[in-house]
Amino acid sequence: MLRKKDELQFPSLFAHIRLRKAQGALIFLGCDTTDLQNHLIDRIQTELSSEFHIERVPFHIREWDPLGHVASLGGDHNETLYLFTDFPFETYETDPASLADDIERLIGSLNLGRDAIPEKNLKCVLILPTAIEDRLALQASDFYHFKAYSAEFTDDSRFHRSISDLGSGDEGRRERIESLKRSLENAEKEEDRASICSELGRLYYEISSFDQALAMWTTARSGYEKLRDDRQFSRVTGNLGIIYRELGDVEKALALHMQALEVDQKIGYLKGQAHHLGNIGLVHTQRSRLDEAIKYIQESLKIFESLGDLEGQSLNLGNLGRIIHNLGDPQKALEYMEKALDITRKTSDFRGQGIQLGNIGSIYNDLGDPERSLKYHKAALGLHKRMGDQKGQAADLGNIGQLYRKMGEPERALEYNKKALTIFQKIGISEGVAISFGSIGLLYQNANDCKSALKYHRMSLEIHRKTGNLSGEGGELGSMGLVFQMMGCHEKALRRHRESFDIYKKSGYLKGQGGALGNLGGVYKELGRLEKALECHSASLDIHRKIGYVHGEANQLGNIGVIYHEKGEFQKALAHLNDSLKLHSKIGYLEGKAKSLANIGLVYKDLDQPEQSLKYLKEAKSVFQHIGSKKETEETENQIQEIESGASSAV
Repeated sequence: MLRKKDELQFPSLFAHIRLRKAQGALIFLGCDTTDLQNHLIDRIQTELSSEFHIERVPFHIREWDPLGHVASLGGDHNETLYLFTDFPFETYETDPASLADDIERLIGSLNLGRDAIPEKNLKCVLILPTAIEDRLALQASDFYHFKAYSAEFTDDSRFHRSISDLGSGDEGRRERIESLKRSLENAEKEEDRASICSELGRLYYEISSFDQALAMWTTARSGYEKLRDDRQFSRVTGNLGIIYRELGDVEKALALHMQALEVDQKIGYLKGQAHHLGNIGLVHTQRSRLDEAIKYIQESLKIFESLGDLEGQSLNLGNLGRIIHNLGDPQKALEYMEKALDITRKTSDFRGQGIQLGNIGSIYNDLGDPERSLKYHKAALGLHKRMGDQKGQAADLGNIGQLYRKMGEPERALEYNKKALTIFQKIGISEGVAISFGSIGLLYQNANDCKSALKYHRMSLEIHRKTGNLSGEGGELGSMGLVFQMMGCHEKALRRHRESFDIYKKSGYLKGQGGALGNLGGVYKELGRLEKALECHSASLDIHRKIGYVHGEANQLGNIGVIYHEKGEFQKALAHLNDSLKLHSKIGYLEGKAKSLANIGLVYKDLDQPEQSLKYLKEAKSVFQHIGSKKETEETENQIQEIESGASSAV
């Protein structure tokens, strides 16, 4: 009958009623069918009949004043819980206009008779369509002061039918959009026009039609501003912030989210505050200000936890996991994301499930487990297709493309990345286009097609500069530096890596600075300037240790170990490589672990200790095979064969 997420609302509902046993309370329960209404009544009676005398007050279409009616009844109001029931849900759904006068009369009586609630200690539960609560909020400026609690319930079978009706696309939403557009043409009242535009904005956003969503939400925002409806104004303002963040205008997005937050702080609407704080955190993530991002998202999470809002909790847990992942602790990030995924499954939040499946897939990719990563990304893609979420599909396709690149299947990787690019271009997400260009550039880079790689990295760089994404700009400059390094153009490579470092320094993104310094060290190593290379890698190591980026720390320890190996300082090389191996093993990063094992094996080879060398090289080969790294597996096998043939010759 009920969705799982709705079942979780009952403890909070019952607690609110019990806490007001000696007080008045007006509680709204939104639902959409008579069957669901009866289920709610049964649950309330089963739970509270031993504590309250439950009086059922049927809805009467004509001349109905519910609060006046119960206030006039005798008896002990402290011990009575009034349930207002039997609203004609089916009539409301098929012909809402026929009930317009009755609903206005009901809203008027609630608004005018609300003083009876505290005076008579009335405890009233109204089971009505959610839209009626929204209309009451428009017409009573202090509605949220005299309302004690509200919850919305949805029939599970109806919900799943609506999901199934979407099929593999968004036909259901398209039909709803056309219906609402016709309603908008005939709407005369400002509140009706604003409400319809708000809903149209949501539907356009869900099918990734961002220009239309922007237009609809802008119109709705103007309407709510005229109506002085602060709650709806702040909600739509926050939605506009999301659109501008999607379109790459992070400064405008931040301004809108901050404005929305201020409005909800003024009216004391905690749930709205939590949403805006989380969105501000995401803007700071896009600006590479991760400390600020964590602060805002944690503040948002605390509010959602205090409200018992599970969807908000899952969203913030997932976002925290992504940031912690970026800071180099994939295992801890995985804990956050699995908690978030568990909540989305409990609450039947399919959109949230798609997001968290993709997040977890990315972690397993970085942990060197491409097969498991592929499983999660394909599951996410299936959900996003089912829901008609084009943005989600594009992100999943891009992630799958990156996996196939890593697994040594460049043709399939290019196919998926081009599909992602086509969708991002179609729906106008510039950052997605830039990421796709960068991913395609990496594919050409791996194929040693440096000219094509530079072409795509430059196109990506141009978009990142246009949208002000400093992190993306720094990343593409670094990628171009690596291409120039492959071409033997070391001066150009050094220039690009220095530009990358300067961009990251400008944005205050320490992780990026550490990466750029590591890239500079790699070029200096190729030039034979080992002391300069050691200086760069050591500076990178210091930064990664400072910010707690374990992944980066392990990589730089490995790089330093390789340099000491080239300098002939074998014991220092082994010390750094073993430290690198321990950290990679600690965080479960299999690719890094394999590289450390292989490098340790090569040091022992030069120390003329073939048994030790073979031990480490064979273990490295096993890990490379496990994660599907074909090139590295072959190179390690060649090293093993060389040592084994040498040992045989010596015998």
